[in-house]
Amino acid sequence: RSTDVPRAGQYDRLLAQACKGLPHVSEVVYRHEITPEDHFQMHPGFKNFQKIRKNQRLAIDRNGQIKAPANARILMPLYQGLGNDGFFLVRDVHPLWLKFSSLLRRLRIDKLIPYLPGIRRHPKDANTFIVNTVVARLFTIEVFHLLGYRRKLRVGKLLYVSKRSYDMVSPLEEA
Repeated sequence: RSTDVPRAGQYDRLLAQACKGLPHVSEVVYRHEITPEDHFQMHPGFKNFQKIRKNQRLAIDRNGQIKAPANARILMPLYQGLGNDGFFLVRDVHPLWLKFSSLLRRLRIDKLIPYLPGIRRHPKDANTFIVNTVVARLFTIEVFHLLGYRRKLRVGKLLYVSKRSYDMVSPLEEA
């Protein structure tokens, strides 16, 4: 490796120093979408992975102040005026949860989901479940996250959770 990249060790140390104190893994929990008509402007001074507090003022647009909907870290605050992402909010993911999730997936626990009360498979999308949150109300999103599913839509008491089709098969298995 050192023959491929001159001073690789120096760059590795620089990168390690720059990442010091940052989480190893983060989950995007919020995306603030914008359009040119919004006249979106970030308040100055935010940096990637900076901790922010719920209701903290982050930006302003044609509708007024934009406040953080939750305690989180800010990612990619938009200052250059290009694109349709104003900013993202991320939360740290503890390595223990990643290991637990990996175990559940290897054991293929998700095969039991259709047998749980208040949960049924979507009739037209095999990668989606419909959850009656009145029946299945304890830690529903958290359990589905551990199994690789994400919230797709909420309609009244029904919650739709999905896996993307490319999350169903490892790229290594396809080869």
